[in-house]
Amino acid sequence: MRLQACLPQSWWEFVLDHVVHVYNRTPNRRLSWRTPSEWLSGRNKPSVDHLRVFGCAVYVFIPAEVRTNKLAPKSELMTYLGSHPGGKGWIFMRGPNNVVFSAAQAIFDESVFPKCPKSIVKVPSTRLHTPAPKPRTCTGDDCKCPLPQEDELDSFPEHTSSLKEEVALK
Repeated sequence: MRLQACLPQSWWEFVLDHVVHVYNRTPNRRLSWRTPSEWLSGRNKPSVDHLRVFGCAVYVFIPAEVRTNKLAPKSELMTYLGSHPGGKGWIFMRGPNNVVFSAAQAIFDESVFPKCPKSIVKVPSTRLHTPAPKPRTCTGDDCKCPLPQEDELDSFPEHTSSLKEEVALK
């Protein structure tokens, strides 16, 4: 997991914490398909909704108390390092200084690894990314675009004179 995320060896402890956290929430055949967490506590199966891809890109909300001034960005790109040991929230690696940061509000992009030199960003295929159709041009007598009638020209005062001349020529 550390190699996939392109993290330095010094961050191995976060990998180990994340692996143990995931393992404790994974059903095990030896425990009759119960999770170790469920077996130890005797409660229902633990939730796995909070689990994310280790080392993925995250846009983390920066609270006003942490921001340098009013004009500073409200979110920042960070690297996901695991779940917060105290309960709600996650742990992230922040910025070029590799500062550990924890927060409860974040937007995850699990297909991008910000520490990798050649991380591929997938562009979603939407109609905004497709080219517009080429315009058709009308030339001379083969124009099939209907010209406006003279009574319709009064509704376009800025183009009225040039359009009236063009209609008169036809």
